[in-house]
Amino acid sequence: MGAQRYRLFIAAPAAVIRHLAGLFTANEIEIVGCETWDDAVSRLEEKQADLVVICYAFDEMRPFRLLQYLRQERPRAHLPTILVRALPVPLGKTHDEQIRESYQNLGVDQFYNLYDEKQREGDEVALRHFREAVLARLPRAAEQFRPAARGSGARGA
Repeated sequence: MGAQRYRLFIAAPAAVIRHLAGLFTANEIEIVGCETWDDAVSRLEEKQADLVVICYAFDEMRPFRLLQYLRQERPRAHLPTILVRALPVPLGKTHDEQIRESYQNLGVDQFYNLYDEKQREGDEVALRHFREAVLARLPRAAEQFRPAARGSGARGA
């Protein structure tokens, strides 16, 4: 019997989907990329997700629409969700903590500012931390991926 394959939905512009999807190729995770609102809804109707990653820039800067859909139109056990700022989208005077709190009210488990972490830590470290944050949201997969995350110096979410 082979290892279970998890399904990760990434709702984001195409370039972000490609970039983030490359982090998981060795981990037996099926990536389902969704570039538009209609695409995301259609694919979520077709396939069961184990985790959803939504780019802050998704749906013309309206990721909350997909979050509302997940909460209202697809009632089921909690679906882990990460909101990621992967592009240099201006946040104005808004701080990460304000974004985190606002989106937690809409069902987001974690806000990850990948763009800023890349600026502080460099691409390799930031991407490794993001990968580990995603894997940590797949509780059934934690044991399967533990050797890949060991010794990486990842910080808690």
